[in-house]
Amino acid sequence: MITGTAVDLDKVEKKNLKDAEDANALLDGLEKIFKQTTLEQFQSYWKSMISDTPPFYFYQLPLLEFGLSDDLYVKMNARGKQLTPFENFKADLIGYLRQRAKEQDEQTSRDKADYDKDWKKLLDPRSGIPIMLDTEWTNIFWENRSSQNSIDEIFFAFINRVFWEEMIADRDCSDTKDDDEGSIKALEGNSSYRFLIADNVDDYHDLTPYRFKNGEIPYSLFENITTVFTRLIKMGNYDTIKLPRNVGVEFHFIPVYIEDTNRKDLISPLTQPHRVIFHAIYKYLLEGEAEDVSLKRWMRVVCNITSGKSLGSDWNKYIIRTTATMLSAIRTLSFIDSHQCYSSLFKMNLIESDKEIPSRMNEEITKAKMTLEPSGELAKYSEGSEYETWEEAFTAAENYAFFNGSIRFMYQNKSGLPDFKDFDRKFTKVKEYFKSVRTDSSDVLNPAFSGNAALLQSLISKFTADQFWKVIWWRSHYIFDNSEKSWRHYLYNEDINAPRHEFLTEGLSVNILTDSSDRAGHMLYFLSNTGLLNYALNKFGNSYIRTYHGHDAIYPSSTGVFLDTAYRDRFMSRPNIAIKTGEKVPDSALIYGSDISFTFLGNNYIWHRDNKVYLANSENCEERETLFIDGKETMISVSPDNMKYEDLEEMLKALPDKFAQRKAELEQALSDSK
Repeated sequence: MITGTAVDLDKVEKKNLKDAEDANALLDGLEKIFKQTTLEQFQSYWKSMISDTPPFYFYQLPLLEFGLSDDLYVKMNARGKQLTPFENFKADLIGYLRQRAKEQDEQTSRDKADYDKDWKKLLDPRSGIPIMLDTEWTNIFWENRSSQNSIDEIFFAFINRVFWEEMIADRDCSDTKDDDEGSIKALEGNSSYRFLIADNVDDYHDLTPYRFKNGEIPYSLFENITTVFTRLIKMGNYDTIKLPRNVGVEFHFIPVYIEDTNRKDLISPLTQPHRVIFHAIYKYLLEGEAEDVSLKRWMRVVCNITSGKSLGSDWNKYIIRTTATMLSAIRTLSFIDSHQCYSSLFKMNLIESDKEIPSRMNEEITKAKMTLEPSGELAKYSEGSEYETWEEAFTAAENYAFFNGSIRFMYQNKSGLPDFKDFDRKFTKVKEYFKSVRTDSSDVLNPAFSGNAALLQSLISKFTADQFWKVIWWRSHYIFDNSEKSWRHYLYNEDINAPRHEFLTEGLSVNILTDSSDRAGHMLYFLSNTGLLNYALNKFGNSYIRTYHGHDAIYPSSTGVFLDTAYRDRFMSRPNIAIKTGEKVPDSALIYGSDISFTFLGNNYIWHRDNKVYLANSENCEERETLFIDGKETMISVSPDNMKYEDLEEMLKALPDKFAQRKAELEQALSDSK
């Protein structure tokens, strides 16, 4: 609201302009701007200025309770700049605290429980919210200041994240079913939730979005934020809040500016996994003083739970990417004592669920039971190992390769149950097979196995027909290469516990299979006991098995290898057949290509995907020779239908003459019609 005194327009009009300038020093040239303004227009302007929705506002920040001199306030305003959104927010927040303190004194608050809260304490001139906002709390952000020495945006972003965190906590996530669609939609539709999660620090208008609890800000928020800031200050070195591995983009609990030459200063964002990690650190600071060992262990467990990625087509996306999964992870962490996470997990029972977040929680529970002795001491690892404790071994394995904290395939037995007796042997094999860190290369295997299908053949040769249908058939695009996507598909799939266990314990060996009339057995034979996988890996780069043009096939997209054309493929191996388009797959009778062009006794043919043989165009041998009968394109073909090869050859010999005869008949008919 604007306060002031209305201009006496009659007096102004009666004075000479020069006298008015001399007498009142009408600065800024306003008299020139409004020289042609009528009295009615002035009155209209004034009514607009004193209305409930004026075109501009003045923000007031009294310094009495700061214990500071007025000259500081004068210096602040002397800069001649508009107050930032954060400065306006702080003024409104302090005004809110004063109002609540006044209501407490007068007992006029709508919430009678507030009478037991010491709102005045929050305004203490030495330790209250107002002085802390501009002194000690500010120091936390100063190290991350922008190139223009600004901290307002990152400070404001942090405050917004705290309000979001408190709003989620007030929702009582431990009792809410986060997979309830109606509940999730209601939360996402909440105006406070939408504003606070947007991380927009330039769009502040008033405190409305921050009053998330029945139109007010709960007293507990101010208590909690004071506790968190106090413990952060005591920590001193905020770099100790480190993640054991990268979870999406780089995470910063204390926001930082991202300098971009093409844009203004940007603030480090929070992904959905980062929201969970922010919650975890906030929870840790609320539950006790920061301590290096407990914080490191807590962050290890938190990142193990939050860094899971999907399998299949979404293989490179984090499991936590929706509101529901984010809240589920937060609820999961609520059951763990952040300062005693190992012993807390040690006492828990496994969760009955096949979802990824509970599965990762179960993994942490299982590992905790191996990490600690019943006495609470760290359990010793195997004799002669480079690791002294199970904690060291697990941490090394979690950070290895592309495992992102999940290493259950190293301790599950052939039934999928925890059994740690082979852990060391499996970890040794993992180090032998896989690169220790991610690289720019799509191949995740060490040089001895890179560029070939030896490991894939060894694993797949141990599959049953049922496992083929569950894990290979149409199951995931591009699972026949050495990429992270493909190997994550095999290492984390619960349907192949036995083959994976054998693969990681018995070394590199391929089970010898025999070709089978059973579809799955037939395809498993080709995948593991022929040169098909090596060929596909080097020819396609990636591929998967599916139905294509009515055939069982291994294909990346439009061209690949049919696996159910044994009759055709054996015929193509006869000495009097020369393949023109398509090529033989080494160490097998298979042929690359859908439509195979070949020559026989000097004539060109195409064995088409429809399992018919057509006479081919003599020029390029890639197009079927055609006739036009009654205005329609017609091709003369042979349907082999598994006949004797000798009989098929006789039919192919006759096909050119049959075609020529039919063509002559058509030409004669055309001539007679003229």
